[in-house]
Amino acid sequence: MTEGKKKKFGIYAAPPLLRLIEERANDQRSPTRLVNIVADRYLGIVRHSVPVLSVAEWSETLVALRQYLTTEDVPNLATLWDDVEDTLWNAKIADEQTGDVSQLANKLRQLRFSETVALVDVAERFWQRYSATSDITEALEALGVEVCHDKDSTT
Repeated sequence: MTEGKKKKFGIYAAPPLLRLIEERANDQRSPTRLVNIVADRYLGIVRHSVPVLSVAEWSETLVALRQYLTTEDVPNLATLWDDVEDTLWNAKIADEQTGDVSQLANKLRQLRFSETVALVDVAERFWQRYSATSDITEALEALGVEVCHDKDSTT
């Protein structure tokens, strides 16, 4: 959407949005203005919080996260990396690959909350626009994600 063009959306105000509007909207800040301010802040936080992972780490993490992003429920960020580690182990066993799944899972567990939110946001955008056969390096670049080009960034 270009600057200057306004588009109206009819949205359902679920409990988080209702709480935000009830707590912060007032005579000086309409619900529409408030939602736009908060969305702009969220996008800024995401943009500055995306963790730098290797292409291999992004690939494994995106594949593992895919199943958690296909439902309407928001992934439980508190236990997300435990679930992802289980998925990675199952994939490694199924593919008979070796690799240090625990090392990647531990790296993901050490992310700050904002980095976890940003990583999930990247995964949602990736799977919305790309497929498992897409060139992951090009896709990450198009999504504005910086990748570590070291052979093994987990060390």
